[in-house]
Amino acid sequence: DESIDAGNAPLRDIVHVTVGAHVITVTVEEKTERLNVDCADGKIIKVDFTDKFPNSHIDDTQHPPITEEHAKAFPPPNGAIAFGIIGLVGVGVGIGFGVASSSANDENITRGATAGGVCSTNPTAQVCVDGKNTRDAQQLDAMLSVVGYGVGAAALVTGVVWWLVAPRKVIIEHKAMLLPTAGPHGAGASLSISF
Repeated sequence: DESIDAGNAPLRDIVHVTVGAHVITVTVEEKTERLNVDCADGKIIKVDFTDKFPNSHIDDTQHPPITEEHAKAFPPPNGAIAFGIIGLVGVGVGIGFGVASSSANDENITRGATAGGVCSTNPTAQVCVDGKNTRDAQQLDAMLSVVGYGVGAAALVTGVVWWLVAPRKVIIEHKAMLLPTAGPHGAGASLSISF
């Protein structure tokens, strides 16, 4: 607004302005150019004078562009991926031991039907010993299946929460940025310009 000298571009500090219409003025050598901007609360406005000074060369090596961090959901963070893989393996282990437990249970039912009640009178008969071994294996498989499902579910939930709560950051460079702000004691905006 020709009332604040913000310094030489590219600016590294914030220039506070009020929400509303403003004029940005840039002078390179003997040439002056102006751009009108309308600042709304929380709106980012890119202000670029490059086309106004096509023959000017400004060294940016000492003043890198303003950068801004934004959340990025994809790809998920490495920790979330690791917990997701652990969760899938846990669920797979649960399914595997669940199938083994079911198979052992079916085998025991078949064995019991063919034993013809021998185990009630002779518990040391081979069919009874085999049945007990199969039943013990079935119970162990069932327990390992439950543990696999539990660990898998917990790891999957942890991975999803990690992904949602701690998204990765990506750096975005701006040639120019005018960011209006509002606070309890007034309003303003941050302005950065680079060529």
